[in-house]
Amino acid sequence: MKKVLAASLLLVAGMAYADTASELTRCEKILVAGFYHEAVEAVCDFDNQTSDALQAAYTDNHCAALMSAEAANQIIVATLKDARERYAAQGKTAFCSTANRNAYSTLTDFLIED
Repeated sequence: MKKVLAASLLLVAGMAYADTASELTRCEKILVAGFYHEAVEAVCDFDNQTSDALQAAYTDNHCAALMSAEAANQIIVATLKDARERYAAQGKTAFCSTANRNAYSTLTDFLIED
C-alpha cells in the first residue's frame, strides 16, 4: 500500500509540471497496463493486486476527467484485443510463462508494498 501511495504521489507531483497532453499520455499508459494486467490475472490466475493498483492510479490521477469515455473505451477494446491475440498466438502455457510472470511480479512489487 505504501508503494501505491508513493507511486501515486510521484505521478501527481510530476503532473504539476506536465501539460495536458503528457497527462493524457500518462493516463493512456495506466489504462493500457491496468486492463492488460487484468486480462493476465484472469487467464493466468495471477494475484489481482496489480490491476487494482493501476485502477487506483487511474483514479488518483483524475484520468476520467482528462479522457473521454469513448477514447477510454477504444483503448480498452484495443488492449483486450491485443491480449487475446497474444494468448491465441502463444497458448496459455507460453502466455503465462515465467517471463510474463516475472514481469508481472516486478510491476506488482513496484506498485504494492505492505
